[in-house]
This record gives sequence, structure tokens and C-alpha cells, in this order.
Amino acid sequence: MLDILIVEGSLGEALDAAKAAGRQASHETYRDALALHRSNARFTTIFAYAPERDPQGVELERFDGIVLGGSGVAWSAGDPEARPYLDLLEKLFAAGKPVVASCWGLQAAAVLLGGEVAANAKGKEVGVARDITLTPEGRAHWTFEGLPERFDQPAIHRDHVTRLPDGAVHLAYNDICEIQAFGFQDGGIDFVGYQFHPEFELDYIRQLHESRAPLPGETILLADFPDEPSTHVRVPHERTRVLANWLDHVERVKSNA
Repeated sequence: MLDILIVEGSLGEALDAAKAAGRQASHETYRDALALHRSNARFTTIFAYAPERDPQGVELERFDGIVLGGSGVAWSAGDPEARPYLDLLEKLFAAGKPVVASCWGLQAAAVLLGGEVAANAKGKEVGVARDITLTPEGRAHWTFEGLPERFDQPAIHRDHVTRLPDGAVHLAYNDICEIQAFGFQDGGIDFVGYQFHPEFELDYIRQLHESRAPLPGETILLADFPDEPSTHVRVPHERTRVLANWLDHVERVKSNA
């Protein structure tokens, strides 16, 4: 059985508002997406911006894998307000376990590892991220095993990675966002992350989009909610295939430890 730690990046008041609205928090969507592929896995959540909600006695070394989900905070991962998340992430990387991330988690990892993040001048990518295309390195990477060279995925983000950390491997891109995925394996860090949201259903993104006021820097809005989304958006097991591949990776690392 895998023991998975999920990091929630939203503020406490945002979590309370989501609960009051009957909407899942980011960590709950990740739990459900991973459970599609490992129903017997055990999931624990910690809260980067609301540590008072953390369960007692969490020891990072006991987990087999670590998940960095999205966040609805107003600041960018390179801003001073992000420091509590980055401090936690530094400890998580030091634990030496496989880490997977989406959206804010990807951006925070990029900043901590020496890259840069900024608001996307092309606009906020909302709904479906179209034609995500694998680089040659992406086509050879285990995280995209079983996916075509080009596919769609759910997405909602204002910021994007503008410069990769030294040593990172660029895995995927599309016309809106040059860095849709990257990997980093160096110095004991085992990381792969996506700018898109394999853990989110499209209707969930619509709810987020309709419930949030524009964040600073959201001057252009690109919203794409097709009536007939493609397989890798519509079908849960296909939408979450990258996460299934990550879980396989976690099991390989665990068995070789």
C-alpha cells in the first residue's frame, strides 16, 4: 500500500469558502484522482498556509510520494508571500521522495529550484489547455507513457514558468504556455510537474472560474469550455493517466529502496 502526502496550497478562508459552497478543495480532487488508480492508498494532507489544520505527528520521511496541488492565492510563487510554501517545499524535497505537482505546485518548485515565474502575457488559460505537445524528452519520459504526442488537459492559471531551473528537463508545451511540464532529477530531488490540472474535472474548473474574482494581472482571459471535450479531458482514467504513471514510478522507487 502506498502512503501519499498531499500539500494543500490554499488559504484557510478559501478552504472554508469552498466547503460552504459544496465544492471540493484542491487536495480532495487530487486524492480522488489518485484513488482512481490506487484505491487502497493512504492519503494525508498538510496545509502550507494553514498549518494549524495539519494532523498531528506527520513525519515526512514515512511517505512514499508527495503531491503538490494547485492554489488560488493572489500572489505569484516568486513573491515574498509565497515564502511559507517554499520553506515547506524545501523540507519536502529534502525527504528524498518522488514529488508530483500541478499548476501552483509546479510554479513553486520552479522558483525554489532557481527558475522564474510571471503572469502570462497571452492571458489566463482556463478550461481546456489545447494541443499540449510533448518535447522529444517528454516522449521518452515515463510520466507520459501511453499518451499521444499531442493532447488536451484541464487548466486554470494566470502565471506560468518563464525560465526553467538549471538542470530541469522541458517535457511539454502548447501555444499559450511554453512550459506545460518539466522534470528535475538531481541532488536527491525526484520531481515531475504539470502546468495543467490532470486532477480536475472540467466542471470543477468551471465552478472555480465562475466563483473567483479576477486576480491582479488578469488583463486577458482565454476561457475554453467545449461542449464535447476530448478524451484526455472527458474520460477520468485518461485525464489522470500521468498520475497513474507517477504512482507506478513511486512503487518502483519504493521497491528499489
